[in-house]
Amino acid sequence: LACDQETVREMDHAERRAYSAALLRCAVKRSGIAVSGAKILVLGNGGAAATAVTVLTDMGAEVILLGRSDRSVGLTAFW
Repeated sequence: LACDQETVREMDHAERRAYSAALLRCAVKRSGIAVSGAKILVLGNGGAAATAVTVLTDMGAEVILLGRSDRSVGLTAFW
């Protein structure tokens, strides 16, 4: 983790997002979890969630995004 912090320290926002996406892609592939065609729930609506949605969608998943207050589905989640 310390090496990641050192790596991203001098990156701009776009570079950090690309780096995060690469780490997520690698983790998903290494896990052996079949993502293509799967329905995946992503909790949150910040930058990390946006990156996860982009990566998982690119990998063929159907992504459901749920934030703390998601009026589109008529529910509010608390965590």
